[in-house]
Amino acid sequence: GVKRYIQAHIDEPLNMLELADVACFSMFHFQRLFALYTGFGVAKYVLFLRLKKACWQLAFRQHMSMIDIALSCGFNDQHSFSRAFKRESGLSPLTYRKRYFGQRDGWRVNAAYRHVNDIFKPRS
Repeated sequence: GVKRYIQAHIDEPLNMLELADVACFSMFHFQRLFALYTGFGVAKYVLFLRLKKACWQLAFRQHMSMIDIALSCGFNDQHSFSRAFKRESGLSPLTYRKRYFGQRDGWRVNAAYRHVNDIFKPRS
């Protein structure tokens, strides 16, 4: 379905009409049903998936620069990535990386994933 399509194309620009076509709904109906089903608007859902991917890369891919992470997660530049990351998580990407990178023990890995899941979930 459309969620799989979004995940497969998360690093590309995603347009609402294209997503509605994948879901076989009008754009209006698609947006309404998507929000009802996921608890997110489409744009917020895409943003959260991109930021979740970025969290994983920050914590476990030291060789990747911030700009590489930003581009691989579908952001146009490092500045827009950093702004969105800080706004949604409360941490800068660099602070997140320092806190969670290279922590191979189970507690730190679990803490990193728990932090991501706590941040990027529907808000009521």
